[in-house]
Amino acid sequence: MSTGVPSAPVPDPVQPIGVPFTPPQTTGGAPDPAVWAQQAGGVPAAGYIAPTYPQGYAPQPVGPQRNMMIFVVSIILIVGGALTLIGALGIFALLGLAGTSTGLIAISGIFAIVTGAALIVVGIIGVQNAANLAKADLLFKLGILLCAIALVSMILGIAAGGNAFSGVLGFVLPVLFVIGAYQMKQQAAARG
Repeated sequence: MSTGVPSAPVPDPVQPIGVPFTPPQTTGGAPDPAVWAQQAGGVPAAGYIAPTYPQGYAPQPVGPQRNMMIFVVSIILIVGGALTLIGALGIFALLGLAGTSTGLIAISGIFAIVTGAALIVVGIIGVQNAANLAKADLLFKLGILLCAIALVSMILGIAAGGNAFSGVLGFVLPVLFVIGAYQMKQQAAARG
């Protein structure tokens, strides 16, 4: 029997899809302890439907962050390796057209092909493992290998009559790669 006095509104037991759950409030405005106890135990409150998210907007688990220095340097290494390969093939094409070949230029061309391939491989490995702390030691060793390649390249460039300054610039990316890998090694050691 109705007395004509409006009662407090009864909360809707079903939450609309996509709307986060808000527990029913008591008269004092505090959450109902029974609802929070159910949620703490992993059991949703009666009538609660978990929110749905549009594809791509669901909360993502927090994982290891990508080392941006390794990632960016690796992309530059891939591009530089491709350009090095194109340049080396151009050198051999010019030598073939000219019909002449000097030993040092041929050795430099072969070394440029090896260097370009190494840059591409190390760049791909760096992009794939920029967030993988377990591969930090491998990345560090690959960075040291890049430094050795840059040193040999600088020596060959100076022997061929090149500029020593350009050889020093060849060390910038490998050194940045080594620094990024060292940072990853420290993070891996800190996590144990």
